[in-house]
Amino acid sequence: MKIFCRKIFLSKAVKNGFYLCNESRDIVIMTYEFIADFYKGDNDETPIYKTHLTTNHDQDSLIMSLGMKEEIAPGWYVDYFKEVTLDELTENFPLNDNPELSLILFEGVKCTKIILRACEVECGFVLGCNFGKSNSLFVRFAGNSHDSNVTITDEVSSKSVKLKLGNLKEKMEVITVFEVMEKLQKEYSDCEIDTIQLLKK
Repeated sequence: MKIFCRKIFLSKAVKNGFYLCNESRDIVIMTYEFIADFYKGDNDETPIYKTHLTTNHDQDSLIMSLGMKEEIAPGWYVDYFKEVTLDELTENFPLNDNPELSLILFEGVKCTKIILRACEVECGFVLGCNFGKSNSLFVRFAGNSHDSNVTITDEVSSKSVKLKLGNLKEKMEVITVFEVMEKLQKEYSDCEIDTIQLLKK
């Protein structure tokens, strides 16, 4: 974990396409968030699933014990990655604590390659992305379980809509938060907050 001060403010800075967004602050405490990328084939370069993972292990110790490789990210971030086995993944990220991981393994397409990534972010990150008309809407996910809350806010009017993640996944016929975000950006690019209520039906 790193702690430092800075003068530059970052507001919802999207990191490496992972939609890990940071809220502005003077004192910056860095931490790691773990993302698993699932590839259908060994030679595939684009994952078909991504999921945010929760672990009770010390982050730095886990990165070291797994032998993850350092990857310099844009800016002052330092990330890590490693191709892992399914046993390594579930041993360090239990299925009971990671319901979306369970969905991928038991309901998703069979994958042969898993890349684990440790993404350096500021403490207090939120999982979300901008979408809608003029990118004026911001969706924030409280977690990736079926009952996790999803809040969509109009950054101009401050109006918001609250939904349940499970209902949103079922409507979109997907199993991960990242797929939900991709669908929102592609299929709801002209949407406004007053019409977002359609997602609740």
